[in-house]
Amino acid sequence: MQPTPPDEQIPEQELFNLSVKELEERFRRLYTTLELTVKAITSYAQATQLHQPQSTSVAELESRFNKLMRALELTVDALYAQAVVAQYSEQQFDKLSRAAREGVELLQGVTSGEDITPEWLGQRDTLVAQVNKLINDNEPFDTNLRSKGQP
Repeated sequence: MQPTPPDEQIPEQELFNLSVKELEERFRRLYTTLELTVKAITSYAQATQLHQPQSTSVAELESRFNKLMRALELTVDALYAQAVVAQYSEQQFDKLSRAAREGVELLQGVTSGEDITPEWLGQRDTLVAQVNKLINDNEPFDTNLRSKGQP
């Protein structure tokens, strides 16, 4: 049985642009193909013991296995990156949501004709700084992915 390799030739950088669903489908295809390759290796070993000729060499099977393992590794790395970004995005959204609620409370506290105090301006400036930091922060790309060897 000759396993048909899936599209493991996707460039590494493009994997990080795939959705989680696409990565999951790719992972399942690679795993199935890897399973078939292992079965081919096993049947090759069994046939060799019985002195039956084989159409696929050990080197070809090893090469196919190594390519599939590398493709699986890259897919898992891309899934990891997606998970890191999703977790980080959720945390950032929660912080931004809290800041938005605080901003609404701050604005609702001001009524027509009321003087704007230095304290109010300080609260506003602190809130604006928090929101700007949340909007401009690229932490998962700067630290977490680099620790996994990603760009």
